[in-house]
Amino acid sequence: MVEGYLPDVAFPAARLAIEVDGWAWHRDGERSRAGRRRRNALVAAGWTVPRFTWYDLTERPAEVLTEVVAALRRAAVPRRPGPPVTSGRVVGVSGG
Repeated sequence: MVEGYLPDVAFPAARLAIEVDGWAWHRDGERSRAGRRRRNALVAAGWTVPRFTWYDLTERPAEVLTEVVAALRRAAVPRRPGPPVTSGRVVGVSGG
């Protein structure tokens, strides 16, 4: 369990939770809404949550693996605190 939810795949040390949106499971409205709530809770708790479709897993496995490995590598890089970023613009920085 991660933040009260069970992601499809989780790498807790990297705070990376991978979700797979298969049509068979998510075609039901409530299941789809529950998936969105789960993702939002994970992101709010500081997790990275890439989403893939069943098609991605079966037809583009190399690309999916590349994206997952890249996310794991980004998580392993120590981050220095910086100014907050919003809508692609840096805010709260004075020219001073």
